[in-house]
Amino acid sequence: RKDASILMMFDLFNDIWKFAANLRYHSTHIAAFTYKCIPMGPDYGCIEYVADCVPLTDIAKKYGNNTDNDAFIQQLVASSVGSYIASYVVGVRDRHSDNILIR
Repeated sequence: RKDASILMMFDLFNDIWKFAANLRYHSTHIAAFTYKCIPMGPDYGCIEYVADCVPLTDIAKKYGNNTDNDAFIQQLVASSVGSYIASYVVGVRDRHSDNILIR
C-alpha cells in the first residue's frame, strides 16, 4: 500500500510541475517516471514490469559515451531530478545509483 501511495504522490508532483509550475530543464519537463502498482494486502501486491531498465550505475555500459546527444542528456537529467525531488519530499531515503532504474 505504501508503494501505491508514493506513486500517487509522484503523479501529483508531475502534474504540479507540468501544469502549475511549468518546471523544465532546458526544454524538457521535469517528471518522475511512474508505473502501475496494485496493493493486494497489507504487505504485498503487484507492480508493473517495465522493460529495458538499467541501474543508473550501468548507464554508461548500456549507452556508452552518449554525451553528444543533448535530448538524451536533457531527458536523463529531467527525469532524475523529478525522481530525486519527489523521493526526498515523500521520505524515501534509500536513493542511490544502484536502485535508481533508467529506461
